[in-house]
Amino acid sequence: MTVTSADPNAPAQTAPRRRSILRGVLTLARRSPISAFWGVVAALIVLMAVSADFVAPYPPLKSDFR
Repeated sequence: MTVTSADPNAPAQTAPRRRSILRGVLTLARRSPISAFWGVVAALIVLMAVSADFVAPYPPLKSDFR
């Protein structure tokens, strides 16, 4: 077997940088602000639906008006 060494004059190859999620969201907001606004509205609706038991922990049909 022959041992070869790396060429010191060759350009270094680096891995391509991955975009972060935050950077992708900010890019979307800059390119399409209306879509970003409605995305935030949809996220808030989902958040309210998930936290509904915490906001109103009592059954809606069992009322006690005393």
